[in-house]
Amino acid sequence: MRRELPIIATLFLSLLQFSLAQDNIKITYNYIRLAGILWTNQTTALMLADNGVYRSVDEGQNWAFVNGSGATYDFYQDNSDKNKVLLLRPGSNNLVTLDGGITFLQGEQTGNLPRLDIHEQLSGWLLGVTNERRVLMSRDMGQTWDYIFTGATNVAWYTNDSGNLPAGSFFAIDNYKHFNVSTDGGATFTTLFNTAVGFIKTDDYLYVGLLDEEDDDLMLKICTNDANSADPNSYRLAEFPFGDEVSQNSFSILDDDAGAIWIGVNTGANTWGGLYTSGPLGYQYVLALPHTANLGGLYDLTSVGGLNGIHLANNVTNWEADRRNNADLRTHITFDNGGEWRTLQAPSFDSTGQPISCTGACSLHLNGLTTYFLSAGSATFFYSTENAIGLILATGNIGTSLAKIGSQYNTYMSRDAGLTWVELLQGPYVYEFGDHGGIIIGARTDQATNVVMYSLDEGKTINYKTFSSKSVYVDNILSEPSATGRKFILYGTEATGTKHVVIGIDFSGVYEATCTEDDYEEWSPYDGRANQQQCLLGQNVVYSRKKQTAQCFNDRQTEHLLSQSICECTYEDWECDFGYQSTFNNIPGTQEVCALSGPIAADPPANCPSGTTYYVSRGYRKVPGDVCTGGLDLSPIAKQCPTDPNTQPSGSKKWIAVVVVVVVLVVAFVGIGIFIYNNDELKEKISGWFGRSSQSQYSRLNAGGSLVGDSEFGIAENDLSDDEEDAQVLHDNDIASKADDFNPRS
Repeated sequence: MRRELPIIATLFLSLLQFSLAQDNIKITYNYIRLAGILWTNQTTALMLADNGVYRSVDEGQNWAFVNGSGATYDFYQDNSDKNKVLLLRPGSNNLVTLDGGITFLQGEQTGNLPRLDIHEQLSGWLLGVTNERRVLMSRDMGQTWDYIFTGATNVAWYTNDSGNLPAGSFFAIDNYKHFNVSTDGGATFTTLFNTAVGFIKTDDYLYVGLLDEEDDDLMLKICTNDANSADPNSYRLAEFPFGDEVSQNSFSILDDDAGAIWIGVNTGANTWGGLYTSGPLGYQYVLALPHTANLGGLYDLTSVGGLNGIHLANNVTNWEADRRNNADLRTHITFDNGGEWRTLQAPSFDSTGQPISCTGACSLHLNGLTTYFLSAGSATFFYSTENAIGLILATGNIGTSLAKIGSQYNTYMSRDAGLTWVELLQGPYVYEFGDHGGIIIGARTDQATNVVMYSLDEGKTINYKTFSSKSVYVDNILSEPSATGRKFILYGTEATGTKHVVIGIDFSGVYEATCTEDDYEEWSPYDGRANQQQCLLGQNVVYSRKKQTAQCFNDRQTEHLLSQSICECTYEDWECDFGYQSTFNNIPGTQEVCALSGPIAADPPANCPSGTTYYVSRGYRKVPGDVCTGGLDLSPIAKQCPTDPNTQPSGSKKWIAVVVVVVVLVVAFVGIGIFIYNNDELKEKISGWFGRSSQSQYSRLNAGGSLVGDSEFGIAENDLSDDEEDAQVLHDNDIASKADDFNPRS
């Protein structure tokens, strides 16, 4: 589980290394206070400490001191060449390495860069904004910087998929709230929108928050084609079925990578907001899940790694009370991108084989990002990765809602993408995958310990390994970025004293054999429907993965996709259309009625030439990303335009309030400043807790992010993963905070 904390570190020079031969698991013991880890490849990593930088070439088992030029605030890695790294050091010259930490160059001093964007296509190109709102540009990974102008609140490179834009093209919001674009390195600017309060750029979309100065409404405009994002006519207003009586306070961009855009909308409540999903064009939204747990723009929504359309979320059942400490959370799962939700099936037996007794409407409830932060990290949230296909680890409890006391939490696991669950361990653990899920390792989070639990058969058998003669309060366990290796990094603080430790745990000697074809099985994700199709989002997908009982190492680099076949459409392939709302009955397989959420016109549009057709919704639309064909057809009904022009109305009726917003990336690095930004101490802790890069806890989860706060315009950004599918938030409130980066499992 990835939590890497930029905490000011203390170095202890003594090093202890030993190996226990009886189980072929090697332990290395280092007295270092880890501040952050960055991987340049699957075996090489850089680690920050208070007096400099360390480097490992064996997946974090041994560390060599490589630079002692003083404390480093943070580091940033090139998108094209992972060996290029900028080490930012406010108050002194920055450091730059172009060879993965073998050598270091001095870079020009910049001070703090609350906003720093790394070019997706041009290696070494950086664009940043200082605390004084000076825009700086570098073409050599931060060795030298060019001053562009003063007065920016946010900047981002302007790129497209074809890569044919002039070098140095970028977007910026200035002090006058103009959203501008430059295609000549900042020599000239074209204003696309006035009254802009923030923007977020992801791989596929550009979101701009605008203020309507006449009525102080916030509007969200979305461009779905980056090739045209310099044209204001390419942006569409996002439409939500709120009604005029609803006043939304913030919009969080949670995910836009699986055929639909997920946006969390807060309407003034402290503990919850609505989850909305877009149609295929990205601008019309329907309510997917009401009253979803929310903490400062961070929502309890997580996608299952490597499997489109499967999401876990926590729903507030006593939302009328709207009290943080008394919120009752119930965990739900969707297998169709939010079209249908259900509670989690509780296991029948505990990890010792004893029957589980529970009265009432019992189901399994799991901790998400909000409860993780509120518990100061002891309530580990649900975690999955695309390289351990179908496996999920989480902490929580069985009952009618999520317990508010951490002592009631146990650790659970699913091998079928959340369809069924088993109790893996009693008590809350921090955990990590290795060898494509063939190795699972964990440590208690609620007490000091000197042992780790591990499983070599995906939880069927649990073993324990002593890693020290001294007990340690474990902060986290990490592995290399792909979760396919066999070596892990555990870090924390010794219980007796204040010494911080970084401990390497190496499973390379456990097996001698490498898996053969007989050691693999076929597996298809599905939602448990009583049919033979086993379809999700309109297709049957078959993976090859290691058998649970196979005693060998999996040397495949990626999960093997064996086949894909298109399925016939059924009810599960449809969701409520724009302007309609589901009854949300939580009963799998039942047809949730899609009822009108407001008056909507069935009249022909104003421009409806005789002899042509127009379409009237039946209340349903194809689930975004669904590819089914044939079968049940709930698509809009085609009608003929009237022959007599006099019968055509002058305009179609519109019932939906077009609502829009502003962007605030609320950290955790995902986002937490997605998550708790006005608290500097908490932000400092959070930014270090998470992620694969220097600030993420679970860098592979699509649920977290990095925060960039602006005191005047209230803009924050959540960078929830390397693919930037992390929560990003647009607020209408002013936020006073510095930049924090939270990247849950990039």
